[in-house]
Amino acid sequence: MIQNISLEGGSGKLNSLLTDKIDDVKEIFKNPVDEKTVKDEINDVNNKIKKDDGTYFEFSVHKPTNTIVVKIVDSRTNEVIDEIPPEKILDLVAGLWKIAGLFIDRKI
Repeated sequence: MIQNISLEGGSGKLNSLLTDKIDDVKEIFKNPVDEKTVKDEINDVNNKIKKDDGTYFEFSVHKPTNTIVVKIVDSRTNEVIDEIPPEKILDLVAGLWKIAGLFIDRKI
């Protein structure tokens, strides 16, 4: 779950807008709903953000850790601006879990 996002630099208006939109998305994930409703809400938020500053959120699940990953993407270039949490860190965590599992699951 997204707990805290720091938005350094940029205009105050943009930071405020992104913070508001992130709060909207966090509210969506607080209540248990079906997948279609979540996707519809995320698309609505993304459409508002695209109109305001040309970026959008892309959500995915990192399967090995079952963690939601949020990418902020520039809609003009499709370049990933930021990724929260970084996929490389999640891959590292998954690898450590696998190693720890080998030690725990192995009979001596």
